Amino acid sequence: MSVNKALIAQPEGPLRKSKKRYSSGSKAAVHRLECLGFDPIVKLVEQFRRIEEELEYFDDWRSLKVVHCKSDGRPRHYTDNTCAVHLSLYDKLIAISEKLLRYRYGRVPEIQEIEHRRAPLVVQLTGENEVFSIDPNAQIDMDEDDD
Repeated sequence: MSVNKALIAQPEGPLRKSKKRYSSGSKAAVHRLECLGFDPIVKLVEQFRRIEEELEYFDDWRSLKVVHCKSDGRPRHYTDNTCAVHLSLYDKLIAISEKLLRYRYGRVPEIQEIEHRRAPLVVQLTGENEVFSIDPNAQIDMDEDDD
């Protein structure tokens, strides 16, 4: 068997071109969003308003204030499928609300920690028959010997 040794052309310059990485909240990321003309909070609010309009339409359709017609002119009924779409819009509205909520209010911890208080450690510095007094006028008899 013969082995052909082929020359593989190597790229010139650095071996690996690194892409610029943007970490969220950094000055570069904020600048990049400004250059693109994109404001995520504005987009979330716009999406929130559109979903509110859709929900209002579905509420009117369910209460028969609006009649949605098929192509042949017959009325289209509010069915289980449309109900699922209607309810999914509520889920999306709640998700957007939770995202927007942190910009107005501080985050609340999701897990409530139950506070366990331990009994304080008591160190008794006197013996069984000894009495500790903090009265400065107390008479202390130092002459007694303990056997």
